[in-house]
Amino acid sequence: LTTDAETRGAIKGSHPIWGGYSPFTYPNWATKFFVDALLLARGWM
Repeated sequence: LTTDAETRGAIKGSHPIWGGYSPFTYPNWATKFFVDALLLARGWM
């Protein structure tokens, strides 16, 4: 959890944050793909 309002709720570009893919970033498309995966799992897509 974070108290930083700019990163609260954001999804990291890599795990760990310093990993090889999009390190130290919170790409906007990560949230889109996460929501798509949730919708697909529910059968709503």
